[in-house]
Amino acid sequence: MWSRFYLRIVLPIYHLKEKDSEAVIQGYVLLSELSKEVAKVPETEKPEKVQTVIYDLAARLASYGARRADGRLGSEEQQLLNRLYSNMKELGLNIGAQSIDH
Repeated sequence: MWSRFYLRIVLPIYHLKEKDSEAVIQGYVLLSELSKEVAKVPETEKPEKVQTVIYDLAARLASYGARRADGRLGSEEQQLLNRLYSNMKELGLNIGAQSIDH
């Protein structure tokens, strides 16, 4: 789901305003880092350390809920970006509410 969503946004990124471009790229990096950390969970001997990193990344994702697309974008682009920001917030909140069982 996320990769399709990003393809719809990242490919035409040159049309975005600077703050939105940076936010989309940063969000992609956060999701990539989060994916790597989650993959470490079954193999780690120190789940608390991995969980701390996951919680930090989740909190950073959740902060996207405070973002709004630049008002100079077209209506469709604003809706798409605002939906992305909202989805990232929800993902961050949901992941942050999880715990790693030993």
